[in-house]
Amino acid sequence: MSSATRQGARKRPLDADEPDEVPDNVRAMLDWVREEGGTWDGLRFAPDGYGGTGGFARTARRKGDALAFIPRSCVLTAAEASASSLGKMARAAAARWGVTKYATPECILWIYMCVARVTPSMRWHAYVASLPATCPDPTNWAEAERAQFTGTPIGVSIDEARAAIVACHDRFAGLLSAHAPELVPSGALSVEALLWARSMFTSRAFPIDLATDLAAAARAPAPPAPPAPPAPSSD
Repeated sequence: MSSATRQGARKRPLDADEPDEVPDNVRAMLDWVREEGGTWDGLRFAPDGYGGTGGFARTARRKGDALAFIPRSCVLTAAEASASSLGKMARAAAARWGVTKYATPECILWIYMCVARVTPSMRWHAYVASLPATCPDPTNWAEAERAQFTGTPIGVSIDEARAAIVACHDRFAGLLSAHAPELVPSGALSVEALLWARSMFTSRAFPIDLATDLAAAARAPAPPAPPAPPAPSSD
């Protein structure tokens, strides 16, 4: 969600009937979430003034009001990725090739994200395809830009992160397309794609406990009141 109070962001009041203004990939994601049972009455999606899409309230909201409900079925987790046919194949291949150290839950999720991004038939395609094509994570910066951090702790961290992705690609992920072309399109698991998935993951991941369906609980009918205690006896 974008804040309507940040400098440069949209500040004018919204017409309650003003339509959403989003690119096709974001529209497809919103349609998918709605099909899954998501709701966001009172929100409008439009450019946020920073190159992305933001959610803006159409009407004044009170403290504590729910802005949106996102079904648990729309949350992509490492467990979901691992349990998929792609995840099972990748884990089995890692065991067969003796490279299980690369098949971490996070790496399997990154592999799933890369493949789902270019495979419309996959369950989370609409969500993954709606993510930014690039990320400001320094690991994705051009070499000349990364060179500015040479000799600094952040430079070491960037180099280590990139080296880990390159090793994962060369010894594991990059081999999966030839191993299972029916599951992994050619080019889907390039070093650049894996760096993109890592950046999307590190910038958006949250503890799975936060995916608890609180909105559904709030909409559930209140439990019946307990029976009244017996009237005191006059005996």
